[in-house]
Order: sequence, then structure tokens, then C-alpha cells
Amino acid sequence: MKKKHLIFRRMIFDMFRISPGMTTLYCLFDVLHAGGYILVMLCTEKLFDSVPLLAAGSPLSVSLRPLLFLIMATVFFEIANSLSNFHIEHLSPKILSHFYKRIYIKASYISPIDYERPEFLDMLNKALQGVEYGFFASSLILMVFTFYVPYFILLGVYLQHISPILILIVLLIFTPVILGQVIRFRLFSEAEDAIAPIRRATDYYEQVVCNRKFFKETRILGIVNHFMQLYQDGVILINQKTLTAEKKHIRIDAALRLFTIGGYIGILLMLVNSLIQKVISPGAFSAVFASVNMMYALAEEMVTMFSGQITQYAVAIQNYHSFIDLPENAKEEGSFDKTKGITLDNVHFSYPNTQTETIRGISLKIQPGETVSIVGENGAGKSTLAKLMLGLYVPDRGTVRIGGLDSEKVASRCIYQNCAAVFQDYQHYRTTLEENITISSNNSCYNKLVKLNHVCERAKLLVNSDSFPQGFSTMLSREFGGVDLSGGQWQRIAIARGIFREHDIIVLDEPTSAIDPIEESLMYQNFKEISEGKTAIIITHRLGAARIADRIIVLKDGIIDDIGTHEELINKGGVYSEMYRTQAQWYE
Repeated sequence: MKKKHLIFRRMIFDMFRISPGMTTLYCLFDVLHAGGYILVMLCTEKLFDSVPLLAAGSPLSVSLRPLLFLIMATVFFEIANSLSNFHIEHLSPKILSHFYKRIYIKASYISPIDYERPEFLDMLNKALQGVEYGFFASSLILMVFTFYVPYFILLGVYLQHISPILILIVLLIFTPVILGQVIRFRLFSEAEDAIAPIRRATDYYEQVVCNRKFFKETRILGIVNHFMQLYQDGVILINQKTLTAEKKHIRIDAALRLFTIGGYIGILLMLVNSLIQKVISPGAFSAVFASVNMMYALAEEMVTMFSGQITQYAVAIQNYHSFIDLPENAKEEGSFDKTKGITLDNVHFSYPNTQTETIRGISLKIQPGETVSIVGENGAGKSTLAKLMLGLYVPDRGTVRIGGLDSEKVASRCIYQNCAAVFQDYQHYRTTLEENITISSNNSCYNKLVKLNHVCERAKLLVNSDSFPQGFSTMLSREFGGVDLSGGQWQRIAIARGIFREHDIIVLDEPTSAIDPIEESLMYQNFKEISEGKTAIIITHRLGAARIADRIIVLKDGIIDDIGTHEELINKGGVYSEMYRTQAQWYE
């Protein structure tokens, strides 16, 4: 792992690069904030030194002037503090949005197959966590060097100016603070190691009881009380371990207080001795002694940051940078030729961390404008083959050419911009109905409303029904003040989204499982008309729907078992014929 200071330096440089003015102002006001503390001490010293003069008969102006300066110094201190807080609050969303955007852009260039790798998903998750932790830790680093360090430097200069021996005050402050933090850190690190797995379990139990995703099953099956008991047991165990750690902490803290009291006594004796020896004035004595609590508090804050938060979050920042630094495969540009269809030549493919090939030596030519149906049992490799045909996955061996473009050599966007797809795990976007459909568009549409109505009609989506009270402006999320839809309605929206996109190739991967067979048949007939002149690939378990295809490809265990029309395959009496007869029995 890189040295911690290099990790933080890179992120801090990024902060100055993203928002140089705002970051510089934040640092400037932090320095002024630190100077404000010392200025208040200096004005306090002058005010207390004027009191004996006032008692000796000097005019009131002797004390009014330092009092006025003290008020002005206090106002300056508060303004600097407020401006520092304002700038970091204003800076935070801007910096975070930039860091998140870098992750999203980086993720968009990662091969889709990497999303099948658990180690990549872990890296992505840790990178996302590293953004906020990294920004927080980097802002703390900046604060240390623009507020805490200047404060103690200026404090040292002030104390040295009063009396060189008073520099020892800083040592007496830091010694018990550092010792206390080291002991506390070890104590609570051990407790956290024991509590963390229990906390993860209780967080899951809480989700099962409260999360919207679980409530139907947990209520119907009556298992809420079971998970409530598990949650309560976990909380009790966490409380017990926390209480044990707190008891140890109280005992240790009581002992550490003796060190702190010793430091206080040492500072007091030093100040009293300096006052008796007339090394310092009564005003200096009062100003320094009145600020001792603040010195201890700031020293403890700074040491806590370094020993705890900053050190802890260094790993999070490293995770962020590790993801951003992932290599990208530079691929060549290419021009899509819709007259060349899709060609697979001896294609082999297996998923990451598996020894078994999902696709085994498939060679296939799909003509431009042809409608092909891919059928087979579960696990035959249908969806995987479709993703290879779309260029989402690249083969381990062999070649896939889509519109004349080699999916392994050409930039994916050159292929994607000519394709559309409706997958079985389609998304429910929490946006308006219009956005849910038109979000797929890769080109501007002159008359979007006309096209919207057309594709909704093709997808059998009734926009004027009670399900969409605001028409295309209806928000499709009850959580955002909109409506909930049935599974069938969501499938129609997904199909409309796929149709709306300009495309030369379209894939339908089991998109009609929540629609009744009669409507499904009508929808596929509509799809046949819509895809006229387009290359269409249909993946379905319902073999009746496959009949609309020009050819049917039968997969079995990752290889092509047979190819032909519905009638040809039925007459052959192979796997397709057996599957068809089995399904037909359910309708007899």
C-alpha cells in the first residue's frame, strides 16, 4: 500500500483542482480562525493588565480600549469560524459529486463481464464508500494543517514571547492527550472487532422487519416475531459488549484524568512561579490560564483525528484510487454495417470463477432482417448467447461479429448504439412514464409524443387507463408520490422502452413472463411487424411464441442442438419436439 501521506496528497490536490477558489478560501479562513484564538488571548491579556491601572486612578479609557479590541477580536474569531464552516459545507457536495462522477464514468468503461466477478463488485462497493470517507478525511487533513498546526505554532510564539519557559505548557498538554488516545484506540478497536459481525446481522434483521421489499412475505408467513427476537438478541449482545468496553474505559479514563490533573497542576505551578518572579504580567497569567481548557480540547481533537479517523479512512481513499486506476482496454473505432447481420465463429464462453463453459463452440450466422428465436431448457445458455450477440460479453475463444464489427476489438459503444434489448430482469425506473420509455432513445426525436403513443400501442400499454392518472407525466413510484404498477404493466413499459430506441438489432429475453398467453401472442405478432427489416432475436420458454421466428435455434448444454422452422423441428422429433409436446399437455 502506498504511504498514507501520498494517498491523502492526491485527493487534496484533486480538491484544489476541482474547486481551487473555494478550497483556498476554506484554508484561508481556517488559518484566520486559528489566529483569532491567539488574538483573543492577546486582547484578554491587555484587558487584565489595564485593570490595576484603572484601580490606581487611570482614566476609564485605559480599559475601554482593550475591551473594545477584545470584542472586535471575538467577532473576528466567530466570523472566521462561520466562513470556514460555510465554505466546507458548500465545497462538500461539489467535490463529492465530482468524485462520484469519476467512479460512474470509470464503471461505464469496465467490461460487463467484470460485473459477474465478486472481487470487482467488492472493489466497486469499497470505491463508492471511499468517496465520502476520503473527502471527510482529506478535509480533516487540511484542517489539521490550516487550523490546528497554525494554532499551536502561534500559541508557541505567543508563549515564547511572554516567557520561553512557558513553551513547556504545550508539552504538558499533549503528553496526557496522546497517551489517553493510544489506550482508548486499542480498547475500542478490540470491542469493535467483536461487535461488527453482530451489528451486520442486526442490520439485516432490521431490514427484514421494516424494509418494503420483505413486508408481504414476513406478514403473510407470520415470521416478523422470529426476526424481531433475533434483532433484540443481537442488540442485547451488542449492548453487553459495549457496556464491558465502557466499564474498562471508565476505569482507564479515571486513571488518565490523573495525568490530565497533573498537567493542569504543572501548568498552574509554572504560571504562578512566573507571576511571582515577575516574568509574566497578571494579564498574561489570566489569559493563558483561561485558555488552558481550550488548549486541551484542541489538542485532543487533533490527536483523535490522526490516531482514529484519518488513519482509518486512509484505506477507504486507497480503495477509491485503486478503482480509478484500473486499466481500461483501448479498443478501435468501427462503423456498424447493418447489412452484415451477426456472425459467431467457434465461440466459447465461461463465466468468471467457473470451470464449466456456458457456450461451447457455437458457430452461427444470423442474416440482416431475420427474426430468430432461441429456445432451450433452463441453464442451456440462451441469455448468455444473446449477450454475446449484443457485444455485452466477449468470447473466451472464437469470434463474434455484429454488423461487421469484432466485439473483442471494437469499442462497445459502436455496437450498442445500433442495438436495443428487453431483458427478463428489466428495470423499474422511479421516474415518469414518459422518462421510463424515452430514456432509451439514442437520437433526438422530432415528434416524440406521436412516437410515444405509437410504441405504447404496439406494447399494448394503455396510457389513458386509471393506472396513469397524469398520463405520460405519471410518476411510477409510490415512494415519490406516484403510483404502483403490476408486473404485467412494468413488462409492457420495458418493451415500449426497447421499441422506442432506434435500432438495427433488438433482443427480447423472456420479456412477457408476467403477461397472459393470449396477450403475449398478440404482442409477439406486433413485435414481428415492428421488427420488419430489423434483426430480431427472441428468447422464450413458451415455444408457441417461437413460431413467429424465421428460424428457431435449440440450445442444449451450451451447444446448438438443432436449427430450423417450427414445422421442421416438430417433424424431426428431437429436443424441440419433446419440449413442445410437454408444454402442450398443460393446455389439454
